[in-house]
Order: sequence, then structure tokens, then C-alpha cells
Amino acid sequence: MGSQIHLTNAATGAAAGNGAHISMWHDDDLYITNQESDGMIKFSSGGNADALVIKDDGNIGIGTTAPASLLHLDSS
Repeated sequence: MGSQIHLTNAATGAAAGNGAHISMWHDDDLYITNQESDGMIKFSSGGNADALVIKDDGNIGIGTTAPASLLHLDSS
């Protein structure tokens, strides 16, 4: 078991599987999860400029607002 903050709005709905979660579980790891199927996780700085974007398909954009195919990390 652990603790979490559950964030929702009118667009995501308030169900347990909707919105975003910031969680700390018994394994002492921190989880930031966007439960929306088409949602991204964005880290921004200075005037909301995207510093890092993680898309739902695993692609990562660094210093850009369009990470469509900039970087893909896998086991190889």
C-alpha cells in the first residue's frame, strides 16, 4: 500500500482510473502517471515552454513541443 494524489478535471472525469496520479508506494519509488489514453506528461519551465515531454507511446521530446518521433528508448 502507499499514498497518492489523484488529479482530475471536467475533461477527465473523476473515476479512480481517470486523470493523473502522483504516487509513493511501499517500494519507495515515485510514480507520475497520466491515466488518459492520449495524454502526455510534460515538464515545463520559463513561460510554460516544454522542457521534456513523454508521450503515451514512449517517445520522449526534450526541449520541444512536438516529440512525435524524436527519441524512442527500448531494450536494444
